[in-house]
Amino acid sequence: MKYFKCDYQYLVLISPYIAHFPLMALSDWYLWKIGKHTVGKDATKVAFILMLTNMFMIEYEIRCFTNTLEKILNVIAFWFFLQQDATFSRNTVALTAFITVSFIMRNTSPVGWIPLLLHKSIYQSIIPFVISGIFVALPLIVACVYMDSIYYMHANTSSSGTSLDHHAENKEFEWTITSLNFLKVNVLEGLSKYFGDHRFTEYIFKFLPEDIFKGMFIFMVYGLYQHYFDMKNSKQVPYLVYMCVFYITFFSLLGHKENRFLLPILPFLFLMTGRGLSLMVKHKKWILLVKILVIGSMIFEIV
Repeated sequence: MKYFKCDYQYLVLISPYIAHFPLMALSDWYLWKIGKHTVGKDATKVAFILMLTNMFMIEYEIRCFTNTLEKILNVIAFWFFLQQDATFSRNTVALTAFITVSFIMRNTSPVGWIPLLLHKSIYQSIIPFVISGIFVALPLIVACVYMDSIYYMHANTSSSGTSLDHHAENKEFEWTITSLNFLKVNVLEGLSKYFGDHRFTEYIFKFLPEDIFKGMFIFMVYGLYQHYFDMKNSKQVPYLVYMCVFYITFFSLLGHKENRFLLPILPFLFLMTGRGLSLMVKHKKWILLVKILVIGSMIFEIV
């Protein structure tokens, strides 16, 4: 905008949201594909209705949080993960690239991938991931660290109040690994607890049922349970269940907790909710209960 001399204040202010919109749309498109592939079209329709009318998602998804971008990268990466086989391919490259960028932004964001990648490595092949780690992940990490280092070098010199370019040219370059600093401060030293220390069950018994899903929480739990056994009975791997359970367990072990930290897996939990709700509707004896809970949840959201 500066180059074309249209960097007006209003355009500068809304530019992050303009950039955010196509990423959100792309994420929803991939989530739709994942849903049809894993829980079926009907359950995915229900999941999208619930997700797009959920007050927590309405408030947080449209904002340019790092957590929202983690969610977008997580969803897109999961689709390529489903397509990954025992060979090195474009799916491997895309999967590695999205997970790596998410890892650079926040070290803890890819923890849900640990059981999934281990399973693929053991039961298919670890070779594609080794190749991709060397030729995709490492160059991306170096490029991102370099950009961070350049940014912090300029940021430090600009604080002197003199010419930015003059000081930037004379300041000695120093590698700045922000992700390492994040890991050291928040996880290893546990200093994040000074922002608030919470009990282990905070996500399971407070944030998920009270802040996010409310009356739909029971359907989310039922959907997770049912999806796990559906996949096992059809001799498939319940990757979505593994990711969600491992992610929640890991973050529950950390002292400081916030509901927005769950954003990377919330789309998958909504798929599970849609699955649970659609299954309950098929059993006629549960229709009245479903209606009461859905209507009650909608009224609670509005209030």
